Amino acid sequence: MSGPFDLPPDPFDDELDRLLPPLPERGPPKPNGEDNTGMQWGQRDVVRFCRDIDDIDTLKAGIELARAMLTEGFVFEGDITIELIRAARRSGISDREIARQIDSLYNWHPSEDEEEQEREALATINASSFAGKAIPIRQYLDGFEFFIRNDASFLTGAGAIGKTLVILQLAAAVAYPVEAIAETNWLGNAVKVRGKVLFYSGEEDSDELHRRLDDICAHEGFDLDRLGDLMICDMAAEEEKALLRPHDKHRDMLVKTSLFASLEKSMEAEKPALLIIDNKAQIIKGNEMSRDVATDVVNVFRALAKRHGCTVVILAHPSMSGIAQKTGASGSTGWINTTRGQVNMRHPDDEQEGPDDGRRILVAQKGQLQPTGTRRERRLGHGLLSMHRQAGTRRNRHRQSGQGGTRVPEAHEVIRAARH
Repeated sequence: MSGPFDLPPDPFDDELDRLLPPLPERGPPKPNGEDNTGMQWGQRDVVRFCRDIDDIDTLKAGIELARAMLTEGFVFEGDITIELIRAARRSGISDREIARQIDSLYNWHPSEDEEEQEREALATINASSFAGKAIPIRQYLDGFEFFIRNDASFLTGAGAIGKTLVILQLAAAVAYPVEAIAETNWLGNAVKVRGKVLFYSGEEDSDELHRRLDDICAHEGFDLDRLGDLMICDMAAEEEKALLRPHDKHRDMLVKTSLFASLEKSMEAEKPALLIIDNKAQIIKGNEMSRDVATDVVNVFRALAKRHGCTVVILAHPSMSGIAQKTGASGSTGWINTTRGQVNMRHPDDEQEGPDDGRRILVAQKGQLQPTGTRRERRLGHGLLSMHRQAGTRRNRHRQSGQGGTRVPEAHEVIRAARH
């Protein structure tokens, strides 16, 4: 049967024959209707596309089209292979690169076998080696033991609840120099770790962060010009801000983007004590309902925290059911099951209808290393939203030299924190 792939011979040189695996034997097309109309149109589409191949990127696009056509049975394997090779050679692409791309057409993971052969045995630790050693103390970033040191946690809460503001308060307390204030507080409790902070902001721009930090400094008695160790990566105006995206061939697998590599370089250079990601929806392109995606994301950021000795806090929005049930959850249970900690920020249970009084509850929905069933309530400093609205009226009153965070809260400005 003649068709659009019956082209004049175009022999390959010996090097290409050596590099390429044997071409698949030509067989009957997969049925697609009684007259195989689908295959005829599929072949025509591929031929047209192959004529437009002029570089490696268009060759890769052609490979993807060919894979889809082969899956549906619209083309012959041997014919499409020959046509892609001819188009690539006309474009000046090297034979070795052509062989690699054609191999990827039929093999999803061409290097897995080699990696399997080279992989070494798992490293193990003998439990007996713990004997006689001091038991390591669990360490936390903050005085409430919400965020585990050198690990990844979530701070969840509905939109406009105040997540960015409360985490900026923590960022400022961690980043403020020790030589200026020996002990800084977050919501009334001393922070346990001081050092550089890297804030990856996918939503708020630098102008908004400037306004909020000015209010925070007025509230805490900080000088804004001393916050040189709080480094802001303003991604608000960028169209592409994702750190992880779906794999080209497996949508429930994620790969790191070039931005992730840039983030890691910044961490290597600056060695921050705290990395804040605002927020999950902005930095991940993937199916939130997929357990595989959820597990991959958390594992990536846990590994990042361990590699750099840095606490990672990711801000996230709950689903409507997560808000209604007061859990802060959204999507697959893999998000919360995999992470070591999740803190949910919400309105208090006794809140009445009417204007927002600025009170918030911070609940440790999951503290993997904490006893379950415990509950703590505290009256803490000035409430975040009330502070944000009224900071300008109290600016000078709260500036103190050499000390920070000792103030008597006003009744309508109370934030309560709970752990259960």
